[in-house]
Amino acid sequence: MKKIKEEFYTGEFKNPGWENEVGYPCEEFIDDYFYELQQEVIKKEIQKLTTYEINQLPIADELSRQKKDEAVTVITSGIIEYMDVAGEFNYEKKDDMIKLVKQEVDKYDFFANSNFEDQYLVGKLINILADHQKTEELINQLSEELTNKSFSARFGGEELIEAFETLRPALIRIYSKVVTTDELEDWFREDIR
Repeated sequence: MKKIKEEFYTGEFKNPGWENEVGYPCEEFIDDYFYELQQEVIKKEIQKLTTYEINQLPIADELSRQKKDEAVTVITSGIIEYMDVAGEFNYEKKDDMIKLVKQEVDKYDFFANSNFEDQYLVGKLINILADHQKTEELINQLSEELTNKSFSARFGGEELIEAFETLRPALIRIYSKVVTTDELEDWFREDIR
């Protein structure tokens, strides 16, 4: 609370518009100040709702823990992105969140390998590393780019493919921690070449 008071009263972004008629922080200031925390709370709630809905599916017993976790990550990220773009981060509208989660769970293809948004490198790598052949092609492209030599698993090299594929769970953890596409846009920008 002390930090909020300091920011409100002495922060470099001091703005009289932040005060209500009696000098206290107005609702907009509080909303802006707690925006990231609010997003994180809503994200956790959506993850919880998504996990619950997935476990209620008739096919839930057929799905591995990994498939369920991946689905929670993909569905949550999609919903968060939608809510961010639509400006609808409102924890009070829980019924709307539940409805949205149910719709997304119903649409989700649990048996497809490539479900992660691949506009940015993290999602694209997750999708590639789910497929053995695509992983081999990626290694070949990297090898040709970096060493001017081709790579093929026909003469061994399976261990290298498997080593690359072990990155996938770590990338999924990173993907699930990203709150918005704004963070990904900060990581991967065209203007920093």
